Amino acid sequence: MEYSAYLNLQDFNIEARKELKSFIDFLVYKYKIGKEKNKDTRSGEKQFTAISLDTKGFKFSRDEANERS
Repeated sequence: MEYSAYLNLQDFNIEARKELKSFIDFLVYKYKIGKEKNKDTRSGEKQFTAISLDTKGFKFSRDEANERS
């Protein structure tokens, strides 16, 4: 990293320090820092799982579907 900045947390009041700590905790949770995410699928490949439906005997009429009451 070419540029980095440091903040003295003691310069902030107690409320601001609490907010910064909760934000850091949120980022750690969101990005799971320190833990490797489990990847069930290959990178970039989406997985589709659907319930199985019995469509035997199902009839679809486009005219009936587009009919207005």
